[in-house]
Amino acid sequence: TADMTVLQFPDRNVEIARPNQVITIRFPLLACAGPDYDFESELMDIAKDLEAQKITYNMDPNQRRDCSGMFNRVVEQLNVKLSVCEGLMLPLERSRSSALGGWYRTRGNFELIDDPVNSGNKIQIGSVMFFGRPGKSYETVTMEDIGTIFHIGIVVAVQRDDAGNVTSYHLFHAHGDENVTPADIEKPANWGDSGKFMKREDRMSFEYATEQWIGIAPHVASFRS
Repeated sequence: TADMTVLQFPDRNVEIARPNQVITIRFPLLACAGPDYDFESELMDIAKDLEAQKITYNMDPNQRRDCSGMFNRVVEQLNVKLSVCEGLMLPLERSRSSALGGWYRTRGNFELIDDPVNSGNKIQIGSVMFFGRPGKSYETVTMEDIGTIFHIGIVVAVQRDDAGNVTSYHLFHAHGDENVTPADIEKPANWGDSGKFMKREDRMSFEYATEQWIGIAPHVASFRS
């Protein structure tokens, strides 16, 4: 139709929707995993299963209970079905959040977010979001700032307005007080004011708490070109 373009690749189908000229990209199907495989549903099911286990936050890297460890658990489960996909790369090795940013960077999948206020439509289901140090203001984000990544999470749901613009998202991640807060599917809030995002110039900038959104990988799965 006039409002939808479908691009077909050997390993995936890409839909580009253009409601009111706002371009969004979704990856609804990884054909290599089978004709009935639904990446978005699979990701949500994995997140809900891990959430139900009430795995509390812990910074011990060997326990995989911090943000990067929880991400590793998700990727590990995704790999059960996606391992059949030739050319598919997943960051299966346990790494800290900044190292994961570097992993996506070296494969051409890491995108800097220099203008978070106007970057909301980059957020898709399956996006890997990277956040900077708590309280740090990044006026200009550079590749060197990947080393300052403090937090990571995976987007499992996205909300849009009538024009198709992203207004909020739900993030699956490990966070909070050590040995107290369980990993969960959360709609990030700011300064404890539930449901409200940090704003700049009265516009949402999609931070997590006091951590500026500084980078994104468009989808969990990375394909070799």
